Amino acid sequence: MYFSNGCSIFEFTNSKNMKKTHFFSALFVVALMSSCTSQLNDLQLKTSGDKLEVGASENSNLFPVEDDAVRLSGTKSEQMLALLRKVDPKNSLSLYRTQITEEQFQEIKKFTEDNIVMGITSEKDKHDAIFRWITQNITYKHSNNDPYEVFKNRTAICQGYANLLKVMAISQGIPVVSVNGMLVPFGGHAWTYVYADGVWYMSDPTNGKISLAENLSDYVAYEPSWAELALFENDEFQFEYNDAHLNVTQVKSTDLKVTVPYSAGGFVVTSFSPISALSDNIKEIYIGKNIETLGENGVVGLKDYGKLVEVVHIDPENPYLESYEGIVYKKQGDTTTPYYIPAHLNRIVLKPKLMYGKGVVVGHEYVEEIVFPEGVEYIGDYAIEKCPRLKRVYVPENAELSRRALYNMYQSIEVIYGDGGGTGVPVVTVD
Repeated sequence: MYFSNGCSIFEFTNSKNMKKTHFFSALFVVALMSSCTSQLNDLQLKTSGDKLEVGASENSNLFPVEDDAVRLSGTKSEQMLALLRKVDPKNSLSLYRTQITEEQFQEIKKFTEDNIVMGITSEKDKHDAIFRWITQNITYKHSNNDPYEVFKNRTAICQGYANLLKVMAISQGIPVVSVNGMLVPFGGHAWTYVYADGVWYMSDPTNGKISLAENLSDYVAYEPSWAELALFENDEFQFEYNDAHLNVTQVKSTDLKVTVPYSAGGFVVTSFSPISALSDNIKEIYIGKNIETLGENGVVGLKDYGKLVEVVHIDPENPYLESYEGIVYKKQGDTTTPYYIPAHLNRIVLKPKLMYGKGVVVGHEYVEEIVFPEGVEYIGDYAIEKCPRLKRVYVPENAELSRRALYNMYQSIEVIYGDGGGTGVPVVTVD
């Protein structure tokens, strides 16, 4: 091992082919064990017999049972309308995640009563009066979109328009759901659905558009993807429309083993991506064949909010997801890069593939060993990053390891060529 100007040069020698691979990194060092005896004693504790088989669990009866629920289908507006037909409108009287203090809310409420809806009796007419006031008094401009700031400053973009309409309408007892999605072809947009006099309306104050929600042809350019509303709720779970899925947003259960439900409100649950912390008691999660996603665009709820989950069991009949050695992979698209790795999995055995690129395992707090399986030919830059407890990495003897494959580590890492990650103990010669 050599050191130069804060950088390390690492040389590993495989005894079979005398193959040498060099590493360069300013952020980590590699320490090889001083004797094969100590290495043998350590590795004997972690052989293939310790591998976690997931999906064929002895508790497979914990997977949810299929029922008569229907999957959301059609356009996103059609999906949203189907949900609104089933939801209790009273659920939409809550401000939910809207950022506003009680004092601010009461100020807006009084202003609305005294200056906008005074003398008006019907809910629809009250909504229309609020709608007109917002369109006439708020200027479209990038600024703070919190409803109180919009109310005081009279400036906002679409999110601020929707937020203020929501607060004003709810202050008058009118249910409102704020949504985000796309306004084709212009891009991302925010608007609302309002329940007035027993009827749902699509209400977009930014563009001055109101339509009966049932008249889908009137607003075909609107594609909602997220709704700020607890659509359905029971003692164990809360469900929302997130990323065009009926999603489990909150897990209330404190059981050791949790089964993700098959349906809610008569609809198939297709996403499991919580947005709040799971109980520390939960160690195992059972996912049926209904779940299509654990989160999209890099946002996987379990990664952030299920820190103590040890294993996720996937129904073998699930056509979208599968589990391999305790890691969840997609069955469509990128099927070989880990989709979700339980935070407490301390030994990661990767799924076979020819080449690994950037971001295979990043920011895993508890992993101590990573095994690249036989058949791998190349492991590229930044494949493994920011794993503070990582101690050793097993690499097939004929694989090429990029010099930045292991990057931004926090302690010495041992790289072992050979069969150490499989059924036997590696034969390693240290120069």
